[in-house]
Amino acid sequence: MINQQERSYLLRYSRSVLNKFYGINNAIDDFKISDFACYEMRFGVFATLYNSGKLRGCMGRLISTDPLYETLKYCLINSATSDPRFPAVKAEELDSVNIEISILSDLRLIKNIDEIIIGKHGIYIKNPGGNGTLLPQVAVEQKWSVEEFLGYCSRDKSGLSWDAWKLSEVYIYESIILKE
Repeated sequence: MINQQERSYLLRYSRSVLNKFYGINNAIDDFKISDFACYEMRFGVFATLYNSGKLRGCMGRLISTDPLYETLKYCLINSATSDPRFPAVKAEELDSVNIEISILSDLRLIKNIDEIIIGKHGIYIKNPGGNGTLLPQVAVEQKWSVEEFLGYCSRDKSGLSWDAWKLSEVYIYESIILKE
């Protein structure tokens, strides 16, 4: 899907996007993204920012009709400026910020929660009362069981009750995780 050279490039591109957005002079301008096969691919993307190992922002799109580089740019800037849980990242802290990119596979509706594999699958809960997602790495970091993964996604991300996932459509997806 995305080879090692492209993975390295996407991380460099991501750093360049943030540097350019913040007007930092050492932004890298030598990228020719069109040289890479992933240039026009359409993937869901989440961009997660950490400062000193602590979450600083995370925004994304589960599905995108835009080319990967455009979706990634959108998610990076929104992660830095629009995550409602955090104040916007300041230019002076950018050197301390590490970037993590999650490139998502297509969503797949599941019939049984036994199909969810912790560490492999992210989940998306779809319900008329609210929708939400958690990336695959979250359940691993928190050491959650499948039921906890679903419960936290229901309550904390979808704004539903803990058990609302039982009355919802549950989708799974995989992600390629790139870290600086």
